[in-house]
Amino acid sequence: MNRKKFLLNSLTGLAAFTAIPATAMISSPPAKKKNALRLLHIADLHIDGSKDALEGTKKLIQSISDLKLNPDMIINTGDHIRDGLNKSMNEIITQFSIYKADFVSKCPTKVFSCIGNHDIYGWENKDVTIGNPDDSKKIAIEQLEMPGRYYSHVSNGWYFIFLDNIFYNADIKHAYIGKIDNEQFEWLQAELKKTKNMNVCIVGHIPILSIAAYFSSTKVNNHVEVPNNLMHTDFWILKDLFSRYPNVRLALSGHLHMHDVCRYLNVTYSCAPSASGAWWKGKFKDFYPSYTVVDLNTDGSSDIGIVNYTMF
Repeated sequence: MNRKKFLLNSLTGLAAFTAIPATAMISSPPAKKKNALRLLHIADLHIDGSKDALEGTKKLIQSISDLKLNPDMIINTGDHIRDGLNKSMNEIITQFSIYKADFVSKCPTKVFSCIGNHDIYGWENKDVTIGNPDDSKKIAIEQLEMPGRYYSHVSNGWYFIFLDNIFYNADIKHAYIGKIDNEQFEWLQAELKKTKNMNVCIVGHIPILSIAAYFSSTKVNNHVEVPNNLMHTDFWILKDLFSRYPNVRLALSGHLHMHDVCRYLNVTYSCAPSASGAWWKGKFKDFYPSYTVVDLNTDGSSDIGIVNYTMF
């Protein structure tokens, strides 16, 4: 579906959909955009087997079909299940089985995933002994059939880099912070060197940069502080890396259950709303259960829209 038809659909009875252009800021007149591919960005689905989750997931799948969105790919930026950090191994595997049966198997195209904090086993379970924290991610990697905890994928001139940005920290309330490790940073630098003549989209659960994070921030001594489990603690390092590669154009995330789109230098950062809203209990901080539609263009620009599927 081309962008014109996409926007036309949004104006013909689909009031819950709004297109938000995110074109490049350049000094010369922009080239005419040509769509390369369309993806659906699903975040924080939190399928746990509850009645509300199962019924909500059916509505989500139905909206994709009813709107005739015809995506080339679907990206799920994590938290496929609920409270894996506190669940037993059997409970986690059961939830992943429900996720695969009720969502993945019914999607119109392949789903690409990255790890969310809720997908990880045992970090907040007092009955689980934490050895190598990365071992706790293996269940999610296996159940989601991911190539590894981080990986890349190429599609029609766009280079997708999927990050693992959830890292164990026993000293804080939620047992994790947002960042990438040294091993992954070295890999990321090597991957970017491969991307000549391709546009790059970075994908991860926790936002690298987000306005919405400030709406879940805390106030300390009259200063606003963003907790280190809500946004990357190494965002300035990644900013410096991305600045050396102007073909890095888009970064997708979830985690916050809120939607924002912001630009910093050459990169558009888009945090998707939660597909489950407030964990299947209505809206979260003014955001209803929603997902985004992202049209990626050959010139590196993107058009991002939000679908509030509970309206249909």
